[in-house]
Formats: sequence, structure tokens, C-alpha cells
Amino acid sequence: MVNKPKKKIAKKKRRIFPLIFMFIILAIAGVMVGVYLKSEYNEIKKIKHEIAIESADADNNEQLDTEFLKAIVPDADSGVKVINVSESSELPDYEYDSDAGKHIRRVYSGRRINIAVTGVDSRLGSRFKHADANHIISILLDSGRIEIISIPRDTYADAGFDDTTGQNKLTVVRASRGKKTYFKELCRIGEVDKIHYYAEIGFSQAIGIIEWLGFDKPNETLRILRSRSALGGDDFQRVYNQGQFIRQMLFKNFSRLDGVMGDIFIGSGLLFVDSDLTTAKVREIMNILKQKNFQNSIENIRLKVRPSFPAKFKVYDFADAGTVNSLSEQVKKYYQRIEPEESAESGKAATDIVYYRLSKVLDRAKADSAKSPQKVITNIGPFFEQRAWLQILEKEKRQFIRDGLIDMMANAYEKKKDTASADKIRRVRQAEDNLLNINKNPVHATQRQ
Repeated sequence: MVNKPKKKIAKKKRRIFPLIFMFIILAIAGVMVGVYLKSEYNEIKKIKHEIAIESADADNNEQLDTEFLKAIVPDADSGVKVINVSESSELPDYEYDSDAGKHIRRVYSGRRINIAVTGVDSRLGSRFKHADANHIISILLDSGRIEIISIPRDTYADAGFDDTTGQNKLTVVRASRGKKTYFKELCRIGEVDKIHYYAEIGFSQAIGIIEWLGFDKPNETLRILRSRSALGGDDFQRVYNQGQFIRQMLFKNFSRLDGVMGDIFIGSGLLFVDSDLTTAKVREIMNILKQKNFQNSIENIRLKVRPSFPAKFKVYDFADAGTVNSLSEQVKKYYQRIEPEESAESGKAATDIVYYRLSKVLDRAKADSAKSPQKVITNIGPFFEQRAWLQILEKEKRQFIRDGLIDMMANAYEKKKDTASADKIRRVRQAEDNLLNINKNPVHATQRQ
């Protein structure tokens, strides 16, 4: 009778121990989940804080007030309506487009492929991206036509902020909420059902593409396309200029993408940017358009600005060297007027600074290569993804930096036994040579001086 209570106590202990163990496990799991959620929350806070800082003062990080850098860093916030009307005597001849901003309801019931083309801005070596230029290239397969839908970057969109912050705009959505939500907002504003494919292009890559198109001064051309105050018309005219540039260059270079050499250009171009398109898909779309005689008239490409805005947009001929030169001079004079301290050598000074900074990155990577291949990949990765060397105007310096960064990255991947990534890195070099060195397209022969 004396031992019976002891047995009961022992049984109770055996029942309690598993419960205590489960409680400890759940407590540990709860702590881990809490730590994870706190980390995620802090990361979101960090991103939103960075957005607020960049939007408040886009140029604080670099402290370089030069003409060239104006083409490769974010422009002033166009949330404030500032329209500077340029002197008409200094501008080239142009026509007006009164229809692009109208809400003309046309119901198209055929097959459609929507490609989001986004110009993203991020500072040198940063993966932080705003959507600076927003366009949808909508392929109307059954009619053999294309609609380019251009959307100002400061169009209202839910970026996850309180409306009082002024940060709920399309340009911020890409940075704060990612591609999926950005595409959703792009569709809503652009009045299409879905995005089927995308292509994201950074500043350096844009310089390379404009160079491939045959512009000898691609940084100046990019600056024209990004200019708001210097050419007037605020953000709507700017995005219209970008859409018109895409329209004219797409039509002008359509035939260049035909045949075997065309496949090389397409494949190289897709390696050059961030895109989920394939050479086979682009070729399929092109063949359908050719069968519909798309190449016979530029009128087969229509340009729309959304949201609707009843304006008369100035139409510039970007395929004409005289027009581009006149616009470039107009932009230069504007900034010389508001920033007279700038020198004529400011562009060269800026590209020298880019070269110096990338040289330092390369030197650090060489020092790290023997000890930590992963550190090399981590440190070089953002510059490689941006194709940052394209901001260097002098070709020899550009190639030296490019080859150094690519070789260091590829060798680091090989040390990690990742030959597939190493090969992919090296293919970027061949892609760039295919685009920029094999076959030049002298669109603006008069720019060659």
C-alpha cells in the first residue's frame, strides 16, 4: 500500500515530461518565427526608409553634379508640376500628336502579347530599383500591329505607404513591393489584362542599347529621353518621348533582326538585359508580324499615354541626327543656365570617376579571390548585373574593366564548382561584342566627328 502512491507519481511524471518537451519545442519554434518576422519587418522598414531618403534627395549619395551623371542617376521628382517651355527657335521642327493621351475606346478581341519594358534606376553597385520608365509593348497578333502604352513614373499606385507620404506612385511600387505587384499596377493603369513577358533595363544597359542603335553619343541621347524640365511638358511629354523613341527605333531596326545575324542580335540582346523572353519567342512574334506586313508602315505602331491626359504632345524625329543634336544642345543650355558652374569637361570627369570606382572594386576582388570566392561574387555581382562598365566612354578603359570583372566572377564560380554560372557570365562578354563590336549601325552619320 505504501508503494502505490509512488507508482502513481511516476506515471504522472512520465506523462508530464512529453508535455514539457512539446512546450519547449513550441516555445523555441515561436521564438524562431518571431525572430524571422522581426527580421522581415526590419527589412521592409529598411527598404521603405531607403525609398523615402532617395525620393527626398536623389543625388545625396554621389555628390557629383555633372552633365554625364544626369543621364545615369534619377532625375528630379516630377510629383511637383513644373513645366518649363523651351524657346521654340532653339528646338527642331516637330508635329503634334493630339490622340496619344485621349481615352479612345477601341475593343480589340484578337490575340495579344503584352511585354513590360521597364527602365530601372539604381545607383552604381546597388540592387535597389525604382521603375523610372514604364512601357507596355502590346503585340496585336491577328492584325499585325503594335501598341506602345507609356505610363508616367509618378502615376498613383499602391506602394504600401500612407498617402500622406507622397510615395504611392508607380516608380516606387517596383522597389517596395516587387515585380508581381508592379506588373499588376502596370496592367491596371495601362488597361491590359496581364503581362506575359518582361524586360528590365538599367542605365548602363540603356547606354549600350542606344550605342547599338547607332548613336555615337548614347549618354547624351539617354539624357534627352530622361529630360523633363529642359524640354518642357512635364512627365507626360517625357514618357511620350520615350515611347516615341521606342516606336521609331523598333520600326527602323525591325529588318536588322531578320535572318541568322538577327538571331545573334536577339540572343545577345536578351543576355544583355534582364528578361524572361527567349530568342525563339521573339522570332515567333516577328514572323507573325512579317506575315501581316507589319514592316510596311510605321503607322502599324500606335502610341498611347495612360492614364488619359488630353494634351498635344510634341513629336520629335529621333532617327534624324539634326533633331537629336538640337535637343541635346537645348538640354545642355538649360543646365548651363541653371548650373553655370558646370564645365564643358564635366562629362569626361564623371566617366573618369566611374572608371576609378570600378577599378577599386576590381582591386578588392583580386585581393579576395584567393580567400573567398563567394565574397568576390557578392561584391562584384551588382556591378556585373548593371553592366556598369558601359558608363565608361573610353572604349579601352571600358573593355579593361569589363574583362576584369567578368574574369573575376567566372573564376570565382569555377572555384565553387559552378561551371554553369561561370559559362553564363562569360557569354555576356560575347553578347556585348556581338552587339557593339561586330556590326555597327550608323544611324547618325553626322554625329561622327
